[in-house]
Amino acid sequence: MTNTITAKLSGIGKHTVTLNYTSEGVKVTDSAKAGKDGIVRFSYKTAKPVVAALSVTDPALLLVMDSFPFNPPALEFFIGEGPVLIKGDEKKFYKSTVKGGKANEEWSKVRPSFGNLSDSLWTEFKKTYEKKPNAQTEEQVWVMQRRIMASRLQLQKGFINKYPESLVAAYFLSKIAYDLESWELEPKYDSLGFIAKESVYGKTVGDLVSGTKATAVGMKAVELKKNDMNGNLVSLEALKGKIVLLDFWGSWCGPCRASHPHLKTIYEKYKSKGFEIIGIAQERENAVNEAEVKWKEAIKEDGIPWVQVLNNVDVAKFSIVKAYAIKAFPSKILIDKEGKIIGRYVGKDSEDLGKKLEELLKD
Repeated sequence: MTNTITAKLSGIGKHTVTLNYTSEGVKVTDSAKAGKDGIVRFSYKTAKPVVAALSVTDPALLLVMDSFPFNPPALEFFIGEGPVLIKGDEKKFYKSTVKGGKANEEWSKVRPSFGNLSDSLWTEFKKTYEKKPNAQTEEQVWVMQRRIMASRLQLQKGFINKYPESLVAAYFLSKIAYDLESWELEPKYDSLGFIAKESVYGKTVGDLVSGTKATAVGMKAVELKKNDMNGNLVSLEALKGKIVLLDFWGSWCGPCRASHPHLKTIYEKYKSKGFEIIGIAQERENAVNEAEVKWKEAIKEDGIPWVQVLNNVDVAKFSIVKAYAIKAFPSKILIDKEGKIIGRYVGKDSEDLGKKLEELLKD
């Protein structure tokens, strides 16, 4: 069923408005300008309610930092529950009101607070970086960002606690899931209502909760079910009797690649003692062939000698990243000789990982 989005943004003029959303795994982008009546109109079609983002292309709104343009925050709202009406001002479109559907009605309970936080941060960033900032003013704005992000987190947690049946609660939880420890994430997921859990956002959190449980320290490592760059199936079962490190990384991830020299040193030191590394790359490109190019270029540039697999290949059938509930890159999973997980490490280099390997593989 096709529905409409009507945006009444004062001062919109001839500026382009862009709509983005993902439905059934397909990313959709549409753009439009206001008609003679000053109203911007979109039509959309989605089988289930999903979150959409609205942005305005106006050079006056951009912030340019180190020659890179940064856009103002987008206006997020739910589509899929009928027509949507948006009202606001073009210069601060992210503070607009949104009506249409149950989810947007529920979101309206906290939308003004979120809009004010976004406006405060964006205004301060523009004021600071449109001039030539010094170390003091840069530090002040980053302190402000941390404070505002903490306030956003508390607003999201409060909404989830108060309205666990809401689709908005599922969406908020999916946004903050990677910032929560397992002991806090699981109860919040359990509290969600049935419809919220069955949404794409609830299922994302559910997969993370399940993956975290299944790959906790002490659990048997999940088989990888992927081929290496030479087309050979990579099997943890075949590596039993060795200590194995799964290194989750990506060509786009600076800290990941900065960790490779240290990993190469470790690999050289312990390889002859029964130690193996398997690199598991997750690339950002949607097209697998483009992801493969980025992946192979990075392997060559970094001179990585150990086995590598690309998670992007057949990711719809099986995702190693999802199976191991990877929350950040780089992440490393250490597996003992019996195939059980004995450590999870997040960050560029980990002293704990080095100490553990020394303990396991010492002469």
